[in-house]
Amino acid sequence: MLSILGRRGRLCDGWSRREMLQIGTLGLFGIGLPELLKREATAQDQTNSAARGKPGFGRARSVILLYLHGAPSHIDLRDPKPDAPSSIRGEFRAIATSAPGIFLGEVLPRLAIHADKFALVRSLGLTQKG
Repeated sequence: MLSILGRRGRLCDGWSRREMLQIGTLGLFGIGLPELLKREATAQDQTNSAARGKPGFGRARSVILLYLHGAPSHIDLRDPKPDAPSSIRGEFRAIATSAPGIFLGEVLPRLAIHADKFALVRSLGLTQKG
């Protein structure tokens, strides 16, 4: 379906041909935009009410997501390989942070000072349901 988080790898305005086809085929299934939005809101309400009854780790106070399109390599910034051979490591050296066992690239010294205050997610897997 349409990407809520934005388009991957596209820097120009407008909808892609694939997105136009996806929107156009919704009518074939009898789903108009108001109906689609209503179904999404209902699903969200059900998810929120189900999540309230489950034990967990609490609620996040804030989240900062850095999506750096065209940024330096993750090996140079957030995932240096200090013990890897020089052919695998990035060009910047790894520096220790305030969190034990966590290393960042030398280009992020101020972030390394505050590493004990954030969680660094180095991998993310997406699954499709259905």
